[in-house]
Amino acid sequence: MGGRPAVRAPRGPGRETSAGGGCRPKAKLVFLDRLLVTLVHLRHQLPHVVLAELFEVDRSTVSAAIRQVRPTLDRVCR
Repeated sequence: MGGRPAVRAPRGPGRETSAGGGCRPKAKLVFLDRLLVTLVHLRHQLPHVVLAELFEVDRSTVSAAIRQVRPTLDRVCR
């Protein structure tokens, strides 16, 4: 019997996804948007979650943008 597990037959029709459904890819912010996110965060102290909603991106995208832009602002504004 070869030791291989038997392949099971599917249970009914395949799973269907509605139009536009499924995972959506993370939107990327262009440099000006990353700069704007960082400046709004620094000026108004908005949480990353709120900024993510405003810019229609994931919270981690906002965090990454702030982490990337802030050192540059620190160097320029010395």
